[in-house]
Amino acid sequence: AEEFNLGDEDWIDETFTFHPDGSVTVEGNLRLNGRDITYLPKGWREIGGSLWLYNNQITSLEGLPEKIGGSLDLDNNQLTSLEGLPREIGGSLYLSGNQITSLEGLPREIGGNLWLNSNKITSLEGLPREIGGYLDLRNNQITSLEGLPREIGGDLWLYNNQITSLEGLPREIGGNLNLGHNQITSLEGLPREIGGGLWLTNIPATEIPEHTQIGGN
Repeated sequence: AEEFNLGDEDWIDETFTFHPDGSVTVEGNLRLNGRDITYLPKGWREIGGSLWLYNNQITSLEGLPEKIGGSLDLDNNQLTSLEGLPREIGGSLYLSGNQITSLEGLPREIGGNLWLNSNKITSLEGLPREIGGYLDLRNNQITSLEGLPREIGGDLWLYNNQITSLEGLPREIGGNLNLGHNQITSLEGLPREIGGGLWLTNIPATEIPEHTQIGGN
């Protein structure tokens, strides 16, 4: 507790449940952001609420619990691998501003949003099958859309990658679709239904197929 500057003893007793085997449960939320943490404490059994770990220097996810009831925020760390992520995340997962190259290790389903922008991702293999909210993949090095979830409830952001083909896009996207600043020469493969708007800034292709229905402007 002292090493991670968690707080006084009364707060620790109120926040943590210590089990005989040495493991720890947190009933609510836990904030460990902006503390120059380089590694994660071991022994977490479960966190009932959200865990905030953004703006640290974490390089490994070893030590995370298998279940987080709320969201997990790991933005702006030094992660290169996702091995060690919880199997179950009830809310959103934030992984922006790291050095991630592979998506292996992500949970199969994410109920909220998944933020992966500003990494070094080249392949989408390993993405969850379902994402209830937004999927943000801006500012990576993605060349193929194979591996995208079948269902995306919110926005899909693919701005500023190296995409040339739309093969692999889901049939329906609940929110906005941003394909700007790529190398797409044909819009064949667009979803049949886009619930929000469609952004095509600075791409060669301009002709939208007749079957595509766009809900926004």
